[in-house]
Amino acid sequence: MALMDLLPAKEMERAVKRLGVPGRVVKKIRVGHGAMRRLSRRLAKKAAPRPAEVYRMLVGLSDETILLVMASSESEAGTRRLSAYLATDRYVRPSLTGKQLKEMGLKPGPQFKKILDRLLDARLNGEVTSEREERALAKRIVER
Repeated sequence: MALMDLLPAKEMERAVKRLGVPGRVVKKIRVGHGAMRRLSRRLAKKAAPRPAEVYRMLVGLSDETILLVMASSESEAGTRRLSAYLATDRYVRPSLTGKQLKEMGLKPGPQFKKILDRLLDARLNGEVTSEREERALAKRIVER
């Protein structure tokens, strides 16, 4: 993946074909292609992104891609953010579920995703630390 990242997209495609790289690996290479530099730049900024923003940048990327970004990072803060994602942040979930939102009297729909995404962001950023605080935040979101 590191070697392929140095190549332009067309050359990368030719190289994986020529080398007979298995399809599942090619998919990871395609997703990760270019991600290393892009993510490294975003994570190295002076105003480091908050944990929820890092989560959104990284969710769905393979561990190999994230480790490659870590290995190539010249930013200590960026490396810490990546490490936190791999160690803990990717496992964080809101306490409330869709079922509990229904029990609170909310109607299922697109708003549920908005609420659950916002609750996850608040958890990741340390804005809420308990189910009670999540319930209060969910009510504020609905009232807007």
